[in-house]
Amino acid sequence: MSPHELQQRMEDLFNREGAMIPVVLERATGERVILDKIEQADFGPTELVVRRRTTSRVERLKYSEIAKVYGLEELPPPPGAMGYAEFHETLPRFKHREPFRPFVIELTNGESIPILVPTGIAMAGRFASIYPKDQPRILITYDQVARIADVELVAAAG
Repeated sequence: MSPHELQQRMEDLFNREGAMIPVVLERATGERVILDKIEQADFGPTELVVRRRTTSRVERLKYSEIAKVYGLEELPPPPGAMGYAEFHETLPRFKHREPFRPFVIELTNGESIPILVPTGIAMAGRFASIYPKDQPRILITYDQVARIADVELVAAAG
């Protein structure tokens, strides 16, 4: 894939109407690199340089190594976890329902995080920031979430 073809494909994926869906670059080895925004990509003559938004880490991918380019919603979920599409649809539905009802995010490691008020959580792409009362922020990614459920359902099953 040429630098121009890759850039065009990524721009097409990032510019889908109403979507903030990350893009997956999959190497021929199966290794995946996920980009949250096109601004993270520097298209050089022989390689793509990916800059992370929160760290100084840089990843370099030779264009010849990139086998597939697709939206994160197409990636199958890890065992026991939500896929990106389910996470992206379910979390806003729980957060914005009227009237608001508390819910629980159950993680794949067995932890449960109660969301007691709608301002207790913010979502950006594949990440969710959770703000428990009187505790530090918790940052999770979609692939850490096993399920999202009403507090009442979790209590009844427990």
